[in-house]
Amino acid sequence: MWRDSLTSTGLERLWTCMPLQNDSHHDRFQPPDIPGAADLAAFFGYWPTFHDAEVLTIALDRYSGCRVVIHAFRMTSGVDSAGYYVLDKHAIVTFIIEGFPADSSGIVNTGIEGFNYQNVLATALASAD
Repeated sequence: MWRDSLTSTGLERLWTCMPLQNDSHHDRFQPPDIPGAADLAAFFGYWPTFHDAEVLTIALDRYSGCRVVIHAFRMTSGVDSAGYYVLDKHAIVTFIIEGFPADSSGIVNTGIEGFNYQNVLATALASAD
């Protein structure tokens, strides 16, 4: 189970010891101008698309900003004995989101649909705007 492996590997140490790799397939995805983006790109060797990543937590907090926690990983071209792609470079990524736009009444309308036991993403985009 990936949660156990993340806990036992000491993810904090992984952030400082993984080399930046040249992966031309991912060159078109530039890190957004947000805090921590350069570190995440250095960890993976590119800015991830978050394809097949899983949303673990969404916390809506009107005082300290909202948080979206995502389990991201790199899908390699290798296949295991069961026929599944081999995944490596697992990371728990936390996005802190502030400044949702308000409507003309000053009310922020935020909605979440389909949040359930497994929340797999097609992609995730981030920007400072």
